[in-house]
Amino acid sequence: MIAVEFDEMACVVTVHGRPAALRALAQRLERLADQAEGGQLGHEHLYSEEWAGFDLATVSPDPGSRATIVHHMKLSALPA
Repeated sequence: MIAVEFDEMACVVTVHGRPAALRALAQRLERLADQAEGGQLGHEHLYSEEWAGFDLATVSPDPGSRATIVHHMKLSALPA
């Protein structure tokens, strides 16, 4: 599971994850890239448990973070 935070004041998106979770995200991105190279412009949605998913964490791993946790992240492929 990854945690995605958006810090509006700093205009920064931060992705937190352990190695296995980051590799799983990389595999999804690779699959989208492969599809786009083949002419298919796909997308995937990642959701937190609060949004009926299981991909994203519902709390920040940084207890001092003031950023907003992201409950829905869309990965979208563009044409090659």
